[in-house]
Amino acid sequence: MQISNENIKIETLKAKHLPMLAHGEHTKRIGRMQIMLIKTWLSEAEDKFQGIVPTRQPKCIVATENNTLIAILVLQPINRRGSCWSITPPEFINSPKLNSKYHIGYLLLKNALKLDESIIQSWILSCQVNDSDQLAISRELGFRPQKILKEWKYNLIIDKNKNTNIFSKDIQWEPLNKDNAKLLLRLKKVSESVQLREILDLQSIDLLDKNDPENGILIFKNNNQKTPLLALSTSLCSEDFNSLEIIRDLAWDNRLNRETPILLDKLLKTHPKISIQTRSDDINVNNILKDSNWIETNEIMLLGKCLLNRKLSNSKVFKESSFESILNGLKPEQQSLPTPNIDI
Repeated sequence: MQISNENIKIETLKAKHLPMLAHGEHTKRIGRMQIMLIKTWLSEAEDKFQGIVPTRQPKCIVATENNTLIAILVLQPINRRGSCWSITPPEFINSPKLNSKYHIGYLLLKNALKLDESIIQSWILSCQVNDSDQLAISRELGFRPQKILKEWKYNLIIDKNKNTNIFSKDIQWEPLNKDNAKLLLRLKKVSESVQLREILDLQSIDLLDKNDPENGILIFKNNNQKTPLLALSTSLCSEDFNSLEIIRDLAWDNRLNRETPILLDKLLKTHPKISIQTRSDDINVNNILKDSNWIETNEIMLLGKCLLNRKLSNSKVFKESSFESILNGLKPEQQSLPTPNIDI
């Protein structure tokens, strides 16, 4: 892909872009960009074997202005089929001189949406709720809000005594594996809107591909029956790769008032720099985090765009107009006979 617009060029990341970082403070990015270049190559190979090998590798596109690297945009597959991809907000390496950041961000996102249109059916992206430019660009290109998430960090400065309690009887924590992945998928489905479920198009195998940091489920075990109470799942679009989202059932289980703080304390022992995401409207969980010495650091909006719905809508309009044209074409060859007046 290579698209030029005046003095701006949008194209897939290539080896020729790496030397553009070999100056001053940008040299520290070269290693990360080299890895991203290799992953982009692997992603292009996956495209050629679509349907044979699973889609796992990210893509990277860049914007250059007069041979100066300005910004990069990273795209990540959400599922193995490659039907849904996430997009991170553009990362600006240099300030543009002849164009606005808004214009470059618009071109990057617009051209990202043109990648593999025959395969990709939907997109999701996240941005801070106060990022008015990114929100405006996203809405202009057809994205619609799906949910708002709060992001939390543990307050190490005011570190209270850690909870040394253990889980209640019959409640246990299970790391994500092939056996319980369906339980996590069930929780994710009931906690999301129908529209977001259609956009993500997830299967249990897709969750296993995004198991870093380690995901898991808090389970109530009664005899041989397992009931999932709460889960920690890798955030779909977070810019923080050390982030987990709390997923739970729609109905509040009062046992979580005790078990959730214990779970969070155990998590901090293995991941002291972890960040947690929660739904902004989940009052119960948010209050637990506040009381457990977590601080809200950010608020993020998740937006989605489904190309499949647009295609179906266009198809529906076509069918309706065709049906109307058929009715309009059914003209009688003779005028209808007058209705006789009948007196009763």
